[in-house]
Amino acid sequence: MFTNQLLEQTYPTTTTSQQMVVAAEAINRIESNPTLKKRVINAVKEGGLAAFEKAIDNPAGAFIVGAIKGWQEVEFRTAN
Repeated sequence: MFTNQLLEQTYPTTTTSQQMVVAAEAINRIESNPTLKKRVINAVKEGGLAAFEKAIDNPAGAFIVGAIKGWQEVEFRTAN
């Protein structure tokens, strides 16, 4: 994922707190781009969260997947 690669160049991911910083920045970038956010949610719907987390291939991926789960729940609640 392009965001992951760009973030790794700027932020280290050795410790859990560093991974959380990378995840927070990735989440902020996704949330600030409604089109990207929708694409991420749709990709997860099609391929599943486990596949998406594997595609991220970064220790920060678990934090990002947690955010995506939250977005899906909100989307589901607003659709029903």
